Amino acid sequence: MTDSVPDGAEVSPSLGDGVPERLQRRVDELFREHGVHSVTPADATRVARLLLDSLVADAAMGRPRALDLLSVDALVTRAIEVCASDPDSLEEEIARSIRELRGGERA
Repeated sequence: MTDSVPDGAEVSPSLGDGVPERLQRRVDELFREHGVHSVTPADATRVARLLLDSLVADAAMGRPRALDLLSVDALVTRAIEVCASDPDSLEEEIARSIRELRGGERA
């Protein structure tokens, strides 16, 4: 977890009400696949980046991978939502998430 995240902030594995069950199951599966048990915003963004990398590498991406693309969006959105409770950290968390999604580039 980065210093920008509110103390003790974790991302609930639940994406919230109204989220399709299939999307929730895919996100849960991704956390398990990557050994994430106590989910922080940094963990959610890292898992999103790993999934995005696999999508970019898949030249045959298409409709079957649409759920994975939705999962990337849901993971990053959820990570940023957690930080929204601390406005002082929100801008830094967004910048950190963008760097992570770029593959760890430093801005």
